[in-house]
Amino acid sequence: MSKTRRIVIIGGHGNGMVLAQIICDMRRSGADIELFGFLNDHLNPGELLWDWPVLGKSTDWQTLPADVEFCFALLTVGKMLERTKLLKSLSIPADRMATLIHPTAVLGFNTSVGKGSVLCSYTSVQPGVRIGDNTLIRAGANLGHDVEIGNYVDIGPNVTLCGYCKIRDGSHIAANTVVRDGLEVGEFCTLGAGAVMLREAPPYSTWLGNPARRVM
Repeated sequence: MSKTRRIVIIGGHGNGMVLAQIICDMRRSGADIELFGFLNDHLNPGELLWDWPVLGKSTDWQTLPADVEFCFALLTVGKMLERTKLLKSLSIPADRMATLIHPTAVLGFNTSVGKGSVLCSYTSVQPGVRIGDNTLIRAGANLGHDVEIGNYVDIGPNVTLCGYCKIRDGSHIAANTVVRDGLEVGEFCTLGAGAVMLREAPPYSTWLGNPARRVM
């Protein structure tokens, strides 16, 4: 008999709700999985987030049973570098990070999804895609064939990444952005909502508009 996967979300309102819904939908579709609770730095242990308890602060992960898996729901737009440093500082082993894939997500052949990464509802992942660790792919995103996405990346709702794109570590690609085939978006870049990328983005740059122009 299989053992139920117990997931603890590190975070709270907002992104925590999204991850909680994914776990509930996975369970409803037949996966042997449950949301065990939250780790949250702003609420007291024993308080409830929706129907689930706060089990402690984010640094309390080591006090939980060894079979518990974790998933990050911490995100502040414009602070991806700080976020990455924070998540790394927790030093949670990769084998304790939960990969979550919504039942409606579609994965092509020869794809890989890293530890702690999340695919939200109705995401489409074409053949040959590589997704790193602790990366969030939000609802309706379309990842073209042979796309490479690094670690600690946030891909917004309805983003389209055309074939052979490379999105490096820590970048934030906001909702409805389109990245042309073969382009590279450097580490810790920000592409604003609705941006249409027609040229490569150097690391730590910010882009807005259609066609996208560098603003920082």
